[in-house]
Amino acid sequence: MTLGRVLILVMAATTAEVSTQAQHREAKLAGPAVGVTTPAPEMVKRNWVVGTWSVTERHEKTDLSPGGTGTGTSVITLGPGGHSQLITYNSNGPAGKYSGHGIIGWDPEAKVYRAAWADSMTRGVVTTDCREESKDWVCVGETVTQGKKITTRSRSIAPSPAGWTEVTEVSTDGQPFTKVRAFEFKRAK
Repeated sequence: MTLGRVLILVMAATTAEVSTQAQHREAKLAGPAVGVTTPAPEMVKRNWVVGTWSVTERHEKTDLSPGGTGTGTSVITLGPGGHSQLITYNSNGPAGKYSGHGIIGWDPEAKVYRAAWADSMTRGVVTTDCREESKDWVCVGETVTQGKKITTRSRSIAPSPAGWTEVTEVSTDGQPFTKVRAFEFKRAK
């Protein structure tokens, strides 16, 4: 081995050692490595909703809906890391074809589930807070539709892995809540 090759090997080994020492110093300064967190127990206990659901829609006649029936499909999957659930909904109802997407996750600071929803009939994104109330699942949120403040309250009655009934009521500009629809969810897959 020539002297030049020996010097190159020594320099490479020295550079590698200095780099390794620098990485160890940086790791000590940064503290312990932050690993991937596990999903909150509040999310894990709701994983039974993951799957495909057949939905029968019954819409009341209101200022915002002609009333009638429809059918839909809801597909719920786990979000990244299992920290959320992603919802895709498609239906054909009295107002025509409808599609929507939602996400729900647990907010540990507020101790409430937070949801966001966007669909083909509502401008913007609707956010709701959801809680377990007795055996029901209740979500409440506000939006503005056609210049009116709409408060929405959806109650999923005794949800189970076999299905549930979701009743939605709205209050327009602070008026009393009125029922606008009832959806029957049945597990398809």
